[in-house]
Amino acid sequence: MSHGITVGSTNAFMYFRAYNTDNTALLTLTSATTALALNVYRAGSTDVAISSLTDKSNPDDAHSDGAIYQIGGNLYSIDVPDAAVATQVPSVIIEGSFTGGFIDGIPHPINGYDPTDAVRIGMTALPNAAADAAGGIPVSDAGGLDLDNDTLTQVNAALDTAIAELAVAAPTATPSLRTGLMLLYMALRNKLDVQTSGTDALEIHNDAGTMIAKKLITDTGEDYSEAEMVSG
Repeated sequence: MSHGITVGSTNAFMYFRAYNTDNTALLTLTSATTALALNVYRAGSTDVAISSLTDKSNPDDAHSDGAIYQIGGNLYSIDVPDAAVATQVPSVIIEGSFTGGFIDGIPHPINGYDPTDAVRIGMTALPNAAADAAGGIPVSDAGGLDLDNDTLTQVNAALDTAIAELAVAAPTATPSLRTGLMLLYMALRNKLDVQTSGTDALEIHNDAGTMIAKKLITDTGEDYSEAEMVSG
């Protein structure tokens, strides 16, 4: 029998079992059991002492560090100090000893979240679950933020946005999609000269007729080659 405990929580309790030295269940453990000493083992960290022990007559009694309650048989619970769960460790276990027997601690995982938090299970770095609200989680519905339509609208708006012509410069080897498309569009749409007087070149122009880039070409009659594009 075990339960997870949220890191940093207060008034936590833990379970353990008690046995006689012959491995039979000890059904009479109390705070007055001879030489009983208990502490909280924190996996990978420093143990937390339970300085004084008392007994609970009812599981609903107010939390009191060190208060023991017999749940049934040899299964007991004990209220532990807040320091036992103040920081994250994999798990915590009650350990200890007494005359004539031994304690069998039950591991309790320490959770970095709060499973009782219906909003975001205690993880405040996450947005609030409030659908479509400012700072909340966006959802696909017909509310204030309709992902189905709003996303499509934004995509269409981006696709419909005009792209400016490229300036006079050598095209980069790693263009953005927008820049690469514009270079192709300008080559297809605007004036394109194949210069054969002087330096042979294929020349790309902007809408105003200004050459923005060119490719030197060679033609030996057998081989034709276009060099890498340079500034116009």
